[in-house]
Amino acid sequence: MNNNDLGLKFIQKPFKIIHVDMDYFYAQVEVRDNPSLKDKPLAIGGPSKTKGVLCTSNYIARQYGVRSAMPTFQAFKKCPDLVLIKPNFSKYKEASKVIHQVFHEYSDKVQALSLDEAFIDVSDCKQLEGSATLIAKEIKDKIYKETHLTASAGVSFNKLLAKIASDYQKPNGLTVITPENRLKFMEQLDLRKIPGIGQTSMQRFERLGIKKCSDITNLKISKVIELFGKKNGIDLYERCLGISNSIVKPMIQRKA
Repeated sequence: MNNNDLGLKFIQKPFKIIHVDMDYFYAQVEVRDNPSLKDKPLAIGGPSKTKGVLCTSNYIARQYGVRSAMPTFQAFKKCPDLVLIKPNFSKYKEASKVIHQVFHEYSDKVQALSLDEAFIDVSDCKQLEGSATLIAKEIKDKIYKETHLTASAGVSFNKLLAKIASDYQKPNGLTVITPENRLKFMEQLDLRKIPGIGQTSMQRFERLGIKKCSDITNLKISKVIELFGKKNGIDLYERCLGISNSIVKPMIQRKA
């Protein structure tokens, strides 16, 4: 049985995809508006007495193990000096509107994932000689100029790799994964960095001695299927190789 019989998507149409992810967005907006918070562990979320949950935290708080979706009472156990601020969504939406306007200066193919995150397909963009890397840098610069907020960006030829790249050098990073360096980049990557692989999956992988993408791709595909089933096994194998045929899907606005 060869790889084509297994349905692996090795042939990919190359795109120019940028994934932009604002750095600790809600918390960064609050620090921008109140610079005295800059060097303090900060989280945005509901209070403990109402069984609140955190929306996000800054990088100082994350050093204590404080994470998004964590119950507030648990966050205070990890970091007693944590500064907690109630979310101000109108303020975040205002900043997000400016950010997304910047995206649309370069392409109509913008897939918004949230207020602070989007894929941008710049395959047809003629600005900056069509260089996705230069476009990504200019997007980051414009966002900072107009909002005083930093963003991290990933550039690659498919959505999966662009998203992985944007997370690689946070905060305020810019990482490019080319067809030429894809395999080298992916083989050293921790499986936790693959979108869709959560804590439960990682616990199973670690029991099997699997920690990096190369631990999967060095196996025969038949062994991966034996361990995880055909559908999940093929999907995992492809993602560990950085293979994806998913396209940027712009949001279609409904007519009133």
